[in-house]
Amino acid sequence: MLRDGGTFYLAELHPYRQFDGTQTHVEDETTGETVVIDAFTHSVSEFVNTGVEARFAVQQMREWWPDRDKTPRLLTVRFGAGPVVAGA
Repeated sequence: MLRDGGTFYLAELHPYRQFDGTQTHVEDETTGETVVIDAFTHSVSEFVNTGVEARFAVQQMREWWPDRDKTPRLLTVRFGAGPVVAGA
């Protein structure tokens, strides 16, 4: 729950990467083993529309590309709670 004027920030591995089979992974500092993080694939519109259906206003959406890469790495969406005008 957010107060009026509050902000919810979503940062997610970009769905394009997940559709291509990429999954977030980390290295266990103790064992050095690669640990794959469980993931559920969602489209960009699913993230945005779910926020709007929950009565959040989309204030900003960005896609982040690594240098020289053809596929964005991250999707970020900043949602506002309450009577917020997009872009404010």
